[in-house]
Amino acid sequence: MDWYSRHMHLLLAKKIQVGMDGLGRVFNNIFIEQLWRKVKYEKIYLSNFQSVQKTYADQGLF
Repeated sequence: MDWYSRHMHLLLAKKIQVGMDGLGRVFNNIFIEQLWRKVKYEKIYLSNFQSVQKTYADQGLF
C-alpha cells in the first residue's frame, strides 16, 4: 500500500471527511489566512498571557 492509500485509510478510519474536489480551495486558503492573522494580531499579540494554558483558555472567548 502506498503512502497516499495509507493516509486516506487512516483518515477515513477516524471518520474524518476529506474534500478532494479542489473547488473553492483558493478562497478557503484566503479565509483561513485572514482568520489566523486576525487571531494573532488582535488577540494573541495584544494580550499579555502569563502561560500557554491561559492563552488556550482565553481563545474560546474570541
